[in-house]
Amino acid sequence: MADDRNPYMSDIPRRRRGAHFAPEAQPMVPAAPPRKRRSLKPLLAVLLLAALTAGGYLGWQRFGDALIARLGIGGRRVEVTVNGEIAHVPEGSTVQAVFEAVKPDVAAGNLMSVGGNVLEEGGGDLFAATLDGQDLNYAEAGTTTVAKGASITFADGADACEQYTSETVVTTQPKLVRQVKEGTEETNLQQTGTVQYIYQWGKEGTKEVRTGSVSGETADGTVTEGQDCIIMCQNVHPDDNEKLVALTFDDGPGLYTERFMQILDDYDIKATFNLIGEQVEDCADIVSRNCASGNQICSHSWNHPLLTNIGQEDLLAQLDDTFAVIKSVGGYDTSTIRAPYGALNIDMWLKSQGHMTLSVCWSHDSLDWEQPGVNAIVANCTGVMRPGSIILMHDAGGEREQSLEALPRIIEAWQNAGYRFVTVEELMASDSSIPEECCANYRTMPEDAVWPTEIAS
Repeated sequence: MADDRNPYMSDIPRRRRGAHFAPEAQPMVPAAPPRKRRSLKPLLAVLLLAALTAGGYLGWQRFGDALIARLGIGGRRVEVTVNGEIAHVPEGSTVQAVFEAVKPDVAAGNLMSVGGNVLEEGGGDLFAATLDGQDLNYAEAGTTTVAKGASITFADGADACEQYTSETVVTTQPKLVRQVKEGTEETNLQQTGTVQYIYQWGKEGTKEVRTGSVSGETADGTVTEGQDCIIMCQNVHPDDNEKLVALTFDDGPGLYTERFMQILDDYDIKATFNLIGEQVEDCADIVSRNCASGNQICSHSWNHPLLTNIGQEDLLAQLDDTFAVIKSVGGYDTSTIRAPYGALNIDMWLKSQGHMTLSVCWSHDSLDWEQPGVNAIVANCTGVMRPGSIILMHDAGGEREQSLEALPRIIEAWQNAGYRFVTVEELMASDSSIPEECCANYRTMPEDAVWPTEIAS
């Protein structure tokens, strides 16, 4: 009996073959075996060989880059110059990535202690680099990308310092120094020079002390030199001998102040008024208008004591209370004073703690407080005219009719000689030997300044 089994089913037991496997059924067509996928490697090899044959290295580079990108097996590459040689790196590479890819022959720096000792050879910066001729901070190498055509130069890395903690130590304290500018004429006044001002603020000398976190060593870091506080004493000399003169009035405000202000307005000139603090509130309206008039307003102490004979606490009250009341009534800031009787010395400056920044004296004393007569007052205020002169008069503190009568004659005498009246602040600004900031009617001590506790010997 012929075998009726399907040759592709012969291994299936008969008992599992049903009636539908009857001999009369059509024989099954055998299925085709699965096709194997051809590898791209031979094709890639052929194409690469063709590129090399046709175009040499450059052809390969261009064709190969395009092919790699096309096949998705790599990124686009760009041409850069590294230490004078051409290199091809993935587009968007950082300087750090270029270094790791090219591996130039440079040495890493060392890790150093704060005291300058080697803690680890090669533990510093891996390299130093310039990108297109510009030095690159090592910390930026990992984030700075290179563009096509860029030129990178790698060199030996710099040493790095260990981490450390630091503290600031004060090394020197400022002292108070009095300087008299060359050419300042000697006078019989207690204040030398027509103006004295803070020329330089004092500062502490400091140094940073570093303690290494690995080595435990200590070493000095940043050193800041200190500086003394300098009080400059001088006469004012306008540049090019410009004919400028300043009128000043003491002891106000009072009953006569408005009349003096009116004379100034009539001649269209400005002056400087030095106020007694305890009188300000009683003449608030006059003070307010005077502060707004363009005249310069300064302190003449609270109640006219001899400031060189009082202690520091009382001196500060004389200064601060007067400055404050002028501010509250007239809205006017000032740190300038005319010391009563012109009495000012270096000890008073030390006690002032920097609350006053400018002291104004005079070159022409009217002596009008003695009421010597109008002619005498005029003569006292107009003798020996020179550019930079400062005239002292009084608008209060007693009967001032002689002063009022003398004032127009004094103004006209100076004007007829070609002089122009200005405030003390403006007068000082005309002398370029005085720093601009030192001319200001109001200054405050900088935050980084330190007031001295002793006078330089």
